[in-house]
Amino acid sequence: MEKFMNNPNDQKQEVTIETLPPLFDTKTLTTALGLTPAWAEHARWKGTGPNFIRVGGAVRYRRDDVLQWLEKGTRSSTFSISK
Repeated sequence: MEKFMNNPNDQKQEVTIETLPPLFDTKTLTTALGLTPAWAEHARWKGTGPNFIRVGGAVRYRRDDVLQWLEKGTRSSTFSISK
Protein backbone atom coordinates (compact mmCIF):
# COMPACT_ATOMS: atom_id res chain seq x y z
CA MET A 1 0.00 0.00 0.00
CA GLU A 2 1.64 3.24 -1.15
CA LYS A 3 1.55 6.09 1.36
CA PHE A 4 2.41 9.74 1.09
CA MET A 5 1.94 12.96 2.96
CA ASN A 6 -0.59 15.41 1.59
CA ASN A 7 -0.24 18.88 3.03
CA PRO A 8 -3.28 21.06 2.24
CA ASN A 9 -3.55 24.11 4.49
CA ASP A 10 -0.27 23.19 6.24
CA GLN A 11 -1.83 20.17 7.97
CA LYS A 12 -0.04 16.84 7.63
CA GLN A 13 -2.39 14.04 6.67
CA GLU A 14 -1.39 10.50 5.73
CA VAL A 15 -3.06 9.27 2.56
CA THR A 16 -2.83 5.95 0.74
CA ILE A 17 -2.97 5.44 -3.01
CA GLU A 18 -6.41 3.86 -2.54
CA THR A 19 -7.76 6.97 -0.82
CA LEU A 20 -6.50 9.54 -3.30
CA PRO A 21 -9.10 12.16 -4.15
CA PRO A 22 -11.07 11.54 -7.36
CA LEU A 23 -9.06 14.24 -9.17
CA PHE A 24 -5.56 15.45 -8.28
CA ASP A 25 -2.49 17.23 -9.63
CA THR A 26 0.95 16.11 -10.81
CA LYS A 27 2.61 16.82 -7.46
CA THR A 28 0.15 14.56 -5.65
CA LEU A 29 0.68 11.81 -8.25
CA THR A 30 4.46 11.94 -8.13
CA THR A 31 4.55 12.14 -4.34
CA ALA A 32 2.30 9.07 -4.07
CA LEU A 33 4.47 7.13 -6.52
CA GLY A 34 7.82 8.36 -5.19
CA LEU A 35 8.73 9.84 -8.57
CA THR A 36 9.59 13.32 -9.82
CA PRO A 37 7.44 15.85 -11.65
CA ALA A 38 9.96 15.56 -14.52
CA TRP A 39 9.11 11.85 -14.77
CA ALA A 40 5.40 12.71 -15.03
CA GLU A 41 6.03 15.30 -17.74
CA HIS A 42 8.16 12.84 -19.72
CA ALA A 43 5.59 10.06 -19.27
CA ARG A 44 2.82 12.36 -20.56
CA TRP A 45 4.95 13.30 -23.57
CA LYS A 46 5.78 9.64 -24.36
CA GLY A 47 2.32 8.34 -23.51
CA THR A 48 3.70 5.85 -20.99
CA GLY A 49 2.15 7.25 -17.81
CA PRO A 50 -1.41 7.23 -16.53
CA ASN A 51 -4.12 8.94 -18.54
CA PHE A 52 -4.63 12.59 -17.65
CA ILE A 53 -7.00 15.42 -18.40
CA ARG A 54 -6.58 19.17 -18.68
CA VAL A 55 -8.79 21.46 -16.63
CA GLY A 56 -8.33 25.07 -17.67
CA GLY A 57 -4.87 24.15 -18.94
CA ALA A 58 -3.82 22.43 -15.70
CA VAL A 59 -2.94 18.73 -15.80
CA ARG A 60 -5.09 16.55 -13.54
CA TYR A 61 -5.23 12.81 -12.95
CA ARG A 62 -8.25 10.70 -12.11
CA ARG A 63 -7.79 8.17 -9.31
CA ASP A 64 -9.40 5.37 -11.35
CA ASP A 65 -7.07 6.04 -14.31
CA VAL A 66 -4.00 5.88 -12.07
CA LEU A 67 -5.14 2.66 -10.38
CA GLN A 68 -5.84 1.11 -13.80
CA TRP A 69 -2.40 2.19 -15.06
CA LEU A 70 -0.74 0.66 -11.99
CA GLU A 71 -2.64 -2.60 -12.46
CA LYS A 72 -1.72 -2.69 -16.15
CA GLY A 73 1.95 -2.38 -15.17
CA THR A 74 1.89 -5.46 -12.93
CA ARG A 75 4.48 -8.03 -14.00
CA SER A 76 5.36 -11.50 -12.77
CA SER A 77 9.03 -11.20 -13.79
CA THR A 78 11.50 -8.74 -15.25
CA PHE A 79 11.18 -10.59 -18.55
CA SER A 80 7.46 -9.82 -18.89
CA ILE A 81 6.70 -7.71 -21.94
CA SER A 82 4.56 -4.61 -21.57
CA LYS A 83 1.46 -4.75 -23.77
